[in-house]
Amino acid sequence: MATVISMPSQAFEELVRTHHRMVLAYLRSLLPDHAPIEDLAQECFLVAFRRQADIDPERDFGRWLRGIARMQTLAWWRQRREQPLSAEQFVAIEERYATWFEPETDMLGDLSACLELLSDVLRQAVQAFYLDQLSIVEAAARLGIGGDAFKKRLQRAREELAACLARRRGSTP
Repeated sequence: MATVISMPSQAFEELVRTHHRMVLAYLRSLLPDHAPIEDLAQECFLVAFRRQADIDPERDFGRWLRGIARMQTLAWWRQRREQPLSAEQFVAIEERYATWFEPETDMLGDLSACLELLSDVLRQAVQAFYLDQLSIVEAAARLGIGGDAFKKRLQRAREELAACLARRRGSTP
């Protein structure tokens, strides 16, 4: 019987929390049907949990997890006897995600810094919609403005955040 070396459960839970949304987004880009995505994501984390001994702390955990997600997706396609994405499409999607979720970058730190630079009006709109997860109608009502005005504030906030993040990353918006 093979010896399984496991990491502390809190460390694994933190990895799951950190990468859960990325896995969901990745699966959404691989599958036309969004119904199985939650199940496949859970299966990915279950496989990762079972294979904890394979986790190399020196390597990109997100990339390793996307590999598991890719294998789960291929199995899903095979069960349905359907044609999955081409190998080139898988590679293109993986390359895009690898740059979006680079472990050495501090995207949350950059985003927090950029949020601080927003005006109070725009920051309140971001807070209500993205962090408090209110609907457009609810968020607009909280801020005492109409729905169209709220949408415009969100658009301006997204534009300013994108420009700020691009500056911090040394790229063009």
